[in-house]
Amino acid sequence: MTVLYAESRDVDLFQLAKLLTDARSTEFTGDVSGLADLVRGSSRVAWATRDNHLIGFASALSDGALVGFVTFIVVRDDCQGQGIERALVDRVVGDQPGVTFMLRGTATTAASCAALGFTATDAMCFTRKV
Repeated sequence: MTVLYAESRDVDLFQLAKLLTDARSTEFTGDVSGLADLVRGSSRVAWATRDNHLIGFASALSDGALVGFVTFIVVRDDCQGQGIERALVDRVVGDQPGVTFMLRGTATTAASCAALGFTATDAMCFTRKV
């Protein structure tokens, strides 16, 4: 079964909602209109399907010159370890020379972040939720 990738905002939001629910995403509140905002507001979006079913999704924000941030990445549990996460991250990061991309992680996700090509830094991350 072949995995197909797309870099498009035309992702099926209802399949994306199901993917996030199945993945027990703590960020997803069940609001499909919020997902539409996430997709519309992202600089880049990539997704993966197998047999017409959404199995992975990633999004990123970038100023195109200095800084970027991988804002979201999720792959269906039974599709983990097949290189799908890395392929999605590579697509949303794209070919932006000189741009440093960040990905939020924790000590328990450090190995996964490293497998995606990210390096741990000493930088502190501060958040402000509005």
